[in-house]
Amino acid sequence: MTDVEQAGVVRLDVRPTLAAGGEPFGEIIAAADALPEGGVLEILAPFEPVPLYRVMRHRGFAHIATLLPGGDVLARFTSTGITPDQLLADVAARHPAAAPVLARHGFDLCCGGAKPVELAARAHGVDLDVLLDELQSAAMQ
Repeated sequence: MTDVEQAGVVRLDVRPTLAAGGEPFGEIIAAADALPEGGVLEILAPFEPVPLYRVMRHRGFAHIATLLPGGDVLARFTSTGITPDQLLADVAARHPAAAPVLARHGFDLCCGGAKPVELAARAHGVDLDVLLDELQSAAMQ
């Protein structure tokens, strides 16, 4: 069940789907795809959705999870728009707080700024998931 609590925030309670033996992945991705940059998808689950973190990271979402009383988890995904195919220069322009992360990894925003994040990470021997986490965390500041 999805309900909009406020502009840009969608909460999806996947507990009933999981309890019935269903798979909520398609519903989660559909809800995420409908969000604008800066939008938030909150997923209420009976466990921490760790496998979902990588999928959402590559779709441009930062995440934070909170353990709730009773053991359920509220995973909050915020759309940053930072994806593996986004150009380094675009990341830095849209999210100035990400520039120090790029600099720390030795990325050149002048001539190298026209390279996608994934290609630059590979060329510099930087783990793409780690880089995306760092960039998305910086974008949330």
